[in-house]
Amino acid sequence: DKYDIEMIHAWLPEKYSGSTKQNIIFAMRELLRYGISQADWDVIIQSDHPNSILQADIRASKTRYEVETGDEIPYVTRDEHEAILEQCSNPRDTLLFKVLWDSGCRPVELREAKTSDVNFEQGSITVQTAKRDGHTRDVYLKPETKRIMGEWLYRGGRKAFSSYAESSDYLFPTKRSGKMSQGTVNRQIKRWAEKADVQETAYTFESDH
Repeated sequence: DKYDIEMIHAWLPEKYSGSTKQNIIFAMRELLRYGISQADWDVIIQSDHPNSILQADIRASKTRYEVETGDEIPYVTRDEHEAILEQCSNPRDTLLFKVLWDSGCRPVELREAKTSDVNFEQGSITVQTAKRDGHTRDVYLKPETKRIMGEWLYRGGRKAFSSYAESSDYLFPTKRSGKMSQGTVNRQIKRWAEKADVQETAYTFESDH
């Protein structure tokens, strides 16, 4: 009941932020709801159960690349990241890449971010979690990225980059609109990676032939 939830919330370590505690309580609540909806608590504790929540986690954690190749998804290395930044002459993309690297955000989460979501003093951005409707979280910037964010927001960088900066609330407008289109971030990463000579085809999916 509510009292039990409050007791668990109070038991969580003090080092956890308020948002982390809320996320834990939210996850536990959803877990309980799932068990009740299935009318079978084995879905929680038995990994071989066909409707097991553990199996669902395993399925959800695998990308198409991992399913088809059996390998772990390849990630950009630090050297590749730095090589891309050296080639990038676009101030918006430079900031985008640094925020992605610092925070682990998904591109769609930054696409939806607004200027009001930036807490400059705290060095954080509040983003809408891509896979959980109505859920937000704070992601944090390294000092160098925070400095570049300050130039973007408060020293004319954003306004100089896009004529839509005045009318748009989105953190990263484009030269042609107030908001990035779906896939813009990935296309820009590919563009600058090719200039840095670190872009390569890791795998061609069978269904794409």
